[in-house]
Amino acid sequence: MRDVADIIGACLGQPKTKRPFSSGNGWAADVDGVGVSSFRKDSGLASCAQITVKDKMYVMFHFEASHYSGVPRGAKLLMPRATAQWIAIGKRLVDFFGGDLFWNDCADNDKPDYSVRWKSPSKVSPDGNKPWQDLQERIMAIEPITKAELAEAQTHAAY
Repeated sequence: MRDVADIIGACLGQPKTKRPFSSGNGWAADVDGVGVSSFRKDSGLASCAQITVKDKMYVMFHFEASHYSGVPRGAKLLMPRATAQWIAIGKRLVDFFGGDLFWNDCADNDKPDYSVRWKSPSKVSPDGNKPWQDLQERIMAIEPITKAELAEAQTHAAY
């Protein structure tokens, strides 16, 4: 979940830093101004968290989304508004991890509006030293969303 939050922040141009581990054995990508928090216990959202960027942008992250129709087991779900900025971010996340993006969830079919084959868990959720460090390098390489990406996403935006 933290990787998703960092990718969102990087797409929005937040500063990125390589934070060394206290052991000295590597580092983690850290994107400033990005936070992840749980919802209150009495909210009924136990399987969700909130991702925040600079205390101004919020999105709900649903980490048990497979009960939705057509969503594969283990899939995660973000539920932002269909603005140009969120559509562009969604496309970047799907490009990074693989998956499906729906910006028109009121359509007559269940087909995603944008889809990329799911990436191997060893690539997007690695547990080994080199593969994990490679993932951190990929996060550090993310550039902010461009005006061209926003313009293209605006053609699909509903808000």
